[in-house]
Amino acid sequence: MDLHMTRSRPRRDRNPRWRWVVSGVLLALVMVISLLVYFLNSVNREEDAKEAAAIQRANEAIQLVSVDEVDKFVWYDTTYVIHGKDASNTDQIVWVGKEKVDVKRAADGVDKAYIANQILTSYPDAEIKQIKPGIKDRVFVYQAFVYRKDEEGTNRHFYHFFRFDNGQRIGEGSPMPNQ
Repeated sequence: MDLHMTRSRPRRDRNPRWRWVVSGVLLALVMVISLLVYFLNSVNREEDAKEAAAIQRANEAIQLVSVDEVDKFVWYDTTYVIHGKDASNTDQIVWVGKEKVDVKRAADGVDKAYIANQILTSYPDAEIKQIKPGIKDRVFVYQAFVYRKDEEGTNRHFYHFFRFDNGQRIGEGSPMPNQ
C-alpha cells in the first residue's frame, strides 16, 4: 500500500488567475489614490499661488519682514488678510482685495480673543467655530462662525460680524438654514 498521495498535477501548473485578479485590484487602487493625491495637490498649488500673490501685493504696500498668518475671507468679494510684522517689529494687518490694499496696525483694532469674549458674553453656550478678519460693506470686520441656540431654542449655525476698530457688533447675526 502506497502511503504517499500523488498530486493530480504539479503545483506550478495550477491556474494563477486569483493572483492576476488581486494584482489588478491593487494596481487600480494605487492608480485611484495617485489621481486623488494629484488632484488635491493641484488645488493646493492654485490656492498657494493666490496666497503668494496676495503676500506680494501686501509687501508692495508695506514691507513685512515676517508673515504670521494668512486668512482668506469670502463674502461679496474675496479678500486675503495678511498678519505680519514690519521692520520696526510692529504687528500689521493687511487686507488685500481685487482692487485695493489696506494696511492697519493690529493695535488699532481689537483681536480675535476680544471677539470671542463678546460672543461668549452674549451666548454662554455658543460654540465658536471660526473667527477671521475681512471686509463687509467697505468696513473692516471680524466674521465669527458660531453654533448656538436661536430664539426658539434650536441649535443653528450663525454668522456674526464685529467692527475691527472697536469690536462693536454689526447687526444681529445671520442664521444658516437648518437641514
